[in-house]
Amino acid sequence: MPNRLFALLAGIDRYANSEQAPPLRGCVADVEGSYALLTSRFGVPPAQVRLLTARLDQSEPDEARASRANLLRGWQEHLGQAGSGDLVFFHYSGYGSQARSLDPAGPGGFEPTIVPSDSRTPGVFDLTAQELAALSRRIEGRGAQVIMLLDCCHTPGSARRIASEAGAAAVRRCPPDGRLRPPESLLRDEAATDAGPTPAKHGPSGWLPLGRHVLLAACRDGEVAYEYEAPDDDGWRGAVSYFFQQMLAASPPGITWAQLHDAILAQLHAVYPGQTPQLEGPSHLEVFGSAGRERTSFLLVQEVESQEYVRVNGGAAAGLTPGSRLALYPP
Repeated sequence: MPNRLFALLAGIDRYANSEQAPPLRGCVADVEGSYALLTSRFGVPPAQVRLLTARLDQSEPDEARASRANLLRGWQEHLGQAGSGDLVFFHYSGYGSQARSLDPAGPGGFEPTIVPSDSRTPGVFDLTAQELAALSRRIEGRGAQVIMLLDCCHTPGSARRIASEAGAAAVRRCPPDGRLRPPESLLRDEAATDAGPTPAKHGPSGWLPLGRHVLLAACRDGEVAYEYEAPDDDGWRGAVSYFFQQMLAASPPGITWAQLHDAILAQLHAVYPGQTPQLEGPSHLEVFGSAGRERTSFLLVQEVESQEYVRVNGGAAAGLTPGSRLALYPP
């Protein structure tokens, strides 16, 4: 039986604090693309994929907004359903930044963060790299494999300084949060000991300590993550999210994370030579393991238009291309 896959997809185009975090353009489209890919090519049941967004028109209900509380709830309750042998996928598209660290040994007193839609408002803070690592370790402790795609950067800088003519930010970074954070506002790492955290080695992305998880980060530490206007009328997208989905949709079954990363890197460097996506963790693993292997072995007939035309529930995301040959079987 294939492993189960639970996914949490968070895309944020609109922030409550627009002074520090101006609107973005492609983040919601990024995670909607991942939702379509997971439920079509990999056959993941929609109930196992939670989509959190912050749209420019604010059309999502409160429980589906990519707020800090909903992100934490998504990790703890939705992804927390994963058990031994299951897979967990977290895709975040939005601003990355930095915030004051409660660890006095932290470099420069700041640490990387992702920015929920309601962050930088009174009493609401970013989700720090320490908190992401703690959430990941909780799930790993139950025997599940954690996979993260972070389409943002955490290099210090202003979102307004690099903006498009349309007024939306062209790179996914916003200024650091310099507020002093109450210790009780930080998610506690249950794996930490009274002796304090153990020093850990970080990868070139600068996000999380190296470990069992697979991390595909948009760029190296010190680089920026760009938005990209897709040539196939998809509009604006995150560059890494766009090429991740394009390359994965066109890849054969069994591709590894290392092979997928190399394909993304080649495509991305042709557009943005200064942005280098980073793959950290066990890169030899197959992309999403066997989560969709059995389900992609067949498609369902949706409509028979005549003796010559049959409509099935699959397309490019399921690996179909002009010239593909299918066999028809009775129910």
